[in-house]
Amino acid sequence: MARGFTRRRIKQTALKLFRDQGYDKTSLREIAEHLAVTKAAVYYHFKTKEGILAELFDEHLEPVQDVIAWAEGQLPGLSTRQEALRRYEAALSHAAPLLAILQENHGVLRDLAVGAAYRDLWTRALALFRDPEADLAGQLRSVTALVAVHAAPRALEDAKGSVEDKRRAALVVGLDLLTSADSGDRPTSPATSMDTGSSDPPHRSAPVPALEMRDAPPRRAQERRSVGPEPTKGLQRARCREAAVARAEVC
Repeated sequence: MARGFTRRRIKQTALKLFRDQGYDKTSLREIAEHLAVTKAAVYYHFKTKEGILAELFDEHLEPVQDVIAWAEGQLPGLSTRQEALRRYEAALSHAAPLLAILQENHGVLRDLAVGAAYRDLWTRALALFRDPEADLAGQLRSVTALVAVHAAPRALEDAKGSVEDKRRAALVVGLDLLTSADSGDRPTSPATSMDTGSSDPPHRSAPVPALEMRDAPPRRAQERRSVGPEPTKGLQRARCREAAVARAEVC
């Protein structure tokens, strides 16, 4: 069997096993058994399963690395970020099988050279899309555009539509986010979208103007109007006598 053919079959088998049962649960012996060859035959090409994963990383993520290298050589700006996102999304279709392994085995791979290489690649990609001069909301929109094209196939796994449809939808959302971040658009909340006819924030009441005291009638005049006309002196004396008689009866 040709040496190149055997090496390619080893990588294909390892990729499937890493994805189906996990990197840490796959051994060189298992790979050999699935290929119906001896472990020594696998060991001849790869001394460790990490060596297999490293070669898979370089092959599957080479298009992504090329996109990042291209974008790093361009003038920063919206058009560069948009074109980079289009190229990045196209490159992900080739890298998807390996990316699934890297994401699902993150805890196991983070201390390996492959884990460090993936973190470096992701950091460079984020730096391309995040504009440090934008406000926090704008920066978040930009990096979310990158996350959207990464996460769409898994996030929409149970949704109707083909994988290509989901990828196209993610790209549309990502490009919209980049445009929004660049233009400084802000989503309108329900509270602020109401037409109140006032420029004051919706949670504040308009200040109540102070009452002009000179326009209000004197308090004593108000009280007199509320109890009727002032009693005459004769009526006052009669009421006094009635009160005196009532006190005498009580005593």
